[in-house]
Amino acid sequence: FSGQIQTATGAATTLSITKSGTGIMTIQGFEWNNTGAVTINGGSIRYGNSAAGINNASAVTVAASASLDMNSINDTIGTLAGAGNVTNNNGTTGLKLNGTGSTTFSGSITGTSDLTKNVASTGTTTLSSNNTVRNLNINAGIFTLSGSNTVTGSVSIVGAGTLAASSGRINFNNNNAVGSADVFVTGVGAEISNSAPNITTANTI
Repeated sequence: FSGQIQTATGAATTLSITKSGTGIMTIQGFEWNNTGAVTINGGSIRYGNSAAGINNASAVTVAASASLDMNSINDTIGTLAGAGNVTNNNGTTGLKLNGTGSTTFSGSITGTSDLTKNVASTGTTTLSSNNTVRNLNINAGIFTLSGSNTVTGSVSIVGAGTLAASSGRINFNNNNAVGSADVFVTGVGAEISNSAPNITTANTI
């Protein structure tokens, strides 16, 4: 699909988009200007080239039987939820979250690229399954990790405000929530919360 979803006059819309069926829908040539929610209930949405992507305001839900294949392309979306699979492979900056809502993603993120909460992403993003990323970056809001998460690069937490409750925080609340990277904490309000007493690490914190 190399077009846009818009009004008859060419204006962007806020319509919800749902992908059903087991096939692959490839986005080619444009980032969608539609800002509505995107739900992948079956099959896969795949990025076809470097210009492709979902709007940075869209709430994306990937169902258990479905996937979002970024195809080594960087993209910014609003929020991520669901229980499916996200392939976040080889992009220079990977997947960025820009929305303010709080969501839980119980699926699997795999690949060798970054996962980032931007400064606008002030809600809580919970990853409750097994995920692998290169660098995990938290510029605002809260990342809660409760699955078995592998970070092959670094975890970088930047406090974006003055309140710890709303500024860059990671919660490790599962005994398997470990990584192989250094942890960097900078800025007012940055915080690491560890409620899993069996977590041990030899890394720099």
